[in-house]
Amino acid sequence: MPLGESMITVLRNNRLLAKRRKNKFEQQEEIHYSKDKKFKKFPKASPELLKKIRKKLRKERWILLEKTIIWFSAVVFVILLVLKTVLF
Repeated sequence: MPLGESMITVLRNNRLLAKRRKNKFEQQEEIHYSKDKKFKKFPKASPELLKKIRKKLRKERWILLEKTIIWFSAVVFVILLVLKTVLF
């Protein structure tokens, strides 16, 4: 998974993780809770940060598209070269 997609996935899941964590703590109030257990703290998604991530995603998509086009054209060239040598 490219970096931009993983960043945006983490930021999208912040709210769900926070809700789950809150519910978990509420349920565990009655149960003895170990303080040694640590949770990851995720950054909050600001609009500016989301814009930066979207720009990175666009760049990554274009780079991936360019690499795919180059790879495809190279494969086609090799296939045509092999066919030319076999047929002629």
